Amino acid sequence: MKNIFNLTVLLLVAIIGLNSCDQKVERELYDEGGPLGYSFYQKNIETVFSLEDNGKIDIKVTRSNAAAASSVPITFKESTGNFTMPTPSASFEAGKYETTVSINYVLQNLNPSLRYSMTLQIPSDQRSFSSDSILTITGNMQLTWEKYGSGTFESEFFEESWDQDLQVAKESPNLFRLPGCYYNGYNLLFTLNADNSITYATQQMGYNHPSYAMTSWAMPTATSTVQPYKDGNKFYFVPRFTVSAGSFGQFLEVLTIN
Repeated sequence: MKNIFNLTVLLLVAIIGLNSCDQKVERELYDEGGPLGYSFYQKNIETVFSLEDNGKIDIKVTRSNAAAASSVPITFKESTGNFTMPTPSASFEAGKYETTVSINYVLQNLNPSLRYSMTLQIPSDQRSFSSDSILTITGNMQLTWEKYGSGTFESEFFEESWDQDLQVAKESPNLFRLPGCYYNGYNLLFTLNADNSITYATQQMGYNHPSYAMTSWAMPTATSTVQPYKDGNKFYFVPRFTVSAGSFGQFLEVLTIN
């Protein structure tokens, strides 16, 4: 009786297994030889923009089928206008699984205080299976600082003077830096324009006020009768020393190059 029971159980298990095998599994067939075969090597690229790039960023694009020559359009988006993609597509030779597209820029036109971001996108209906069709590139301008000269810095704000170096950016000859001017680790950047006027972004200068926290250098107000400028070997800065709660006022800070 026991043997008959065991045999019955085995037959039931076998029948259930056969029924399971007969069930259809609905799956979407992916054709790697079809048009859905393009992708980027990566989803994100973090980079620096430097002289070594010669104003170009090369991006690898791959495909899953190399039987014949083909191309895929690429949409390029960038909000500042400093980067361009001359050829908005990736073209492959027969037998080649990868190719390169390029993004161009002029290093001297970039702002060293800004972080740039751009995207490249392959049409979603032509992307490689399970790959992302969007590539994001972010980066900053890389600067090489060279000594321009040295001299004396006179501060009306602190009522002191000290020896001070002045540096110039190799990549952007109108961009200057006062390394550790007031405090170590706080470098002040400024641009010397063609008319000898001086401009600079609001930037921390290192003085941590006991009541108002970190102090920054800011350009003088537009109505100020004196604006920053260079005259001979003298650089006249007229910064407003600002904190989150307001401003300590506008002061004359002068660098005289020996």
